[in-house]
This record gives sequence, structure tokens and C-alpha cells, in this order.
Amino acid sequence: MYGLVEQVKNIETYVNRITPIDHQQVVDFAGNARVKTFKKNEHSLREGEQCAQLLFVHQGTFRYYITKNGKDFTKDFCLDSTNPFCTGFTSFVTQTASLINIEALEDSLVSVWNESYVKELFKNLPWLVFARKIAELLFVRKEKREISLLRDSAEERYKIFVKELKDVMQKVPQYHIASYLGITPESLSRIRMSIAKRS
Repeated sequence: MYGLVEQVKNIETYVNRITPIDHQQVVDFAGNARVKTFKKNEHSLREGEQCAQLLFVHQGTFRYYITKNGKDFTKDFCLDSTNPFCTGFTSFVTQTASLINIEALEDSLVSVWNESYVKELFKNLPWLVFARKIAELLFVRKEKREISLLRDSAEERYKIFVKELKDVMQKVPQYHIASYLGITPESLSRIRMSIAKRS
């Protein structure tokens, strides 16, 4: 059983990287969550559903993806070591149907808060500051990726990926990484071989 002490430790470590929050407030925050497990390939959100929960990933990896003409395209990854808060952001904020899917790529353990609790909590300091900083980080991450897709070569995008999301490499199938980079799995293989030869 994953107890409250472990939850608080993980959440507090990440939260305090963003902005300092009193220990008891983090304890209260963690105490209002329920612990849930997701099996590999299980979804926390599907396209068309309204997102009504916020997840914190203690163990595991999730993939955000969209679908078009029977194919899926990886939008981003959420994992315990890098960006553990996981939600369908636009759907969560606007309470409209989600355009994305969120899938567990391995057996995962999360804390889950409902939408009404989170929105009420984030109206108050210091959680308001935390929410604003998280939103800023998400916007910067989104803009950097959009610029990279427009400006950088496939190899340059791969190098950025390895630098910023190196922990994903060991957990995610190559075809998901290729999809995230906007290239085919074959192109990704060629890039990796080329880099390995030069090294």
C-alpha cells in the first residue's frame, strides 16, 4: 500500500521545485487525493470525455495523444521523474470535451484529485502562485516544442528530446518517440545510427 507519507514526500519534493509551500498544506493536499493504479495501456482520459481530475504520477509513464484518420499522434509524455502532474489541461480548465487521450504506457501509481477540489484550492495562496507557475511552464514547454517543429531538423529535435526527456527513452516504445518528433520510426532509427557512428 502506498501510504500518505510516501505521497507527501513525492508531491512536496516536486512542488517545492516550483514554489515553496508549507509542509502542512502539502499534507492536506495529499490527504484529499485518492491513490489509484493504472495498468499498462489503460486510459485516464479519452477523447470526447470531459476531464474532471488531476493526477500526480508517483510511479509510471503516461502519453498524451490525438487521433486522426485511424492513426494516433503523440503530443507529449508525463512521467514521475520529469513532469508528474497529468491532466487534459484544456478540458480540465474549460470543462469541455477533451480532444486528447491520456494512456498509461506502463503500470502506474497516481494520486487523483477531483476538479472541484483543485479549482477551489487553487484560488488561494500559495496554491494560486503554484498554479500560475505551472501554467507558465506548460506554455513555455508548448511554445518551445512548436518552434522546434518549425525550425529544427529531425536530428536536432531528437537531440533536444534526449536532453530534456532522457528518462522517457528507457520507458517508451521508439514509435511513440518518433511520433512525438513528427518523423517515422524508420527515420528515427537512421538518426540514432548516424549519431552512434559519429560518436
